[in-house]
Amino acid sequence: MEHVILLSKTEKPSWNIDRLPREPYAERSEAQLRSDAKRSATKESRRPGGYDIQENAFSRNKEGRIPSNLIISGGVGGGGVYSRRCRENNIAVHPARFPEEIPKRVILLATEEGQTVYDPMAGSGTTAKVAHDLRRKFILSDPVLEYIKGSSFRFDKMPDYQNHGSIF
Repeated sequence: MEHVILLSKTEKPSWNIDRLPREPYAERSEAQLRSDAKRSATKESRRPGGYDIQENAFSRNKEGRIPSNLIISGGVGGGGVYSRRCRENNIAVHPARFPEEIPKRVILLATEEGQTVYDPMAGSGTTAKVAHDLRRKFILSDPVLEYIKGSSFRFDKMPDYQNHGSIF
């Protein structure tokens, strides 16, 4: 398990869960909805703990539920353009790559299209690739410059890509 910690330089960051794609409701929630409907039909809206819940407090919307804050995702294989091009150029493939779903969730939550994402420990550039896919600008840095060189293979075919690295 990896923890993701979000920090902001402002008291009220523009994080917005409405930018996250909705997920289907769980089947087990159907029984709870029926139970809640039965309770409200009898005018007994008070929960067992004594709370008086408004009728629509937990109602569904058509879009689905907000995604869980637990991201379950498999590892990253050794295939793909990044790995192949690193091997072709005798550059070390980053040993700790992570799935795109992790930065995707954070980028969607914390930024809007056109804003800039900065990854100070960029490694293989997964975060930057996802930022680009989501129409965000990106800045990468990493203490291991060889990793930045390898990550550039994800972007060097883009017409607006600029590399300001000192080892190239």
